[in-house]
Amino acid sequence: MRDKIIYRHWQPGDDDAILELLLPAEQVDENIYRNKFEGPDIEAEGIRLALVNERVVGHVWGEPCSFFIEDKCQRFVTVGAVFVAQDMRRQGVATRLMQELHAHFQTKGYRGSILDVDAEEAMRLYQKVGYQQLTQDLQTQLPPNQNTSQLKWGEVNLSDLGAIPQLDKMWAKQNFPVSCDQQSIKVHQYTMSGYRILCQGQNIVGYVR
Repeated sequence: MRDKIIYRHWQPGDDDAILELLLPAEQVDENIYRNKFEGPDIEAEGIRLALVNERVVGHVWGEPCSFFIEDKCQRFVTVGAVFVAQDMRRQGVATRLMQELHAHFQTKGYRGSILDVDAEEAMRLYQKVGYQQLTQDLQTQLPPNQNTSQLKWGEVNLSDLGAIPQLDKMWAKQNFPVSCDQQSIKVHQYTMSGYRILCQGQNIVGYVR
């Protein structure tokens, strides 16, 4: 009789068993993994495990991220460290782990997940659980277009101070999260050294503190 596979999220005390699976395969850095919860984004429910008799035989990690798509910021998950022990492959373990990971983040309103993959076998697995290929890395050698204005960062000069409030006013009309108080100018001659402007040609198109 085959031992039952248990699926659950990460729990305290799991790291040793997880690293016993992942380290020989060079899937993670031990120090980073053991300190994964020091940042605000990683949560226990975003790490899914498959276990047989308390041995970790499968693992997947999901980390929240955001992308500006369709004119708004939307939440996605980047997926990493997808790995199944050699003797447990072709039993649907990776598929089940991915399904559980997606189910968790779906309940939290995430738009979807993104991962990088090279191996054909892995690509077939991810397509099986609903992934679609978005991009391929392309490289080209083209001479620069001398007629194209280049975006460049620069220091704020006194002559630039009139343009910055106009940017705030324009962005506020477009529902950007900016403060637009014409009675209280935040960038002036005494504060301008703490800001940088983004120029396209002679035009100021952005700034940052």
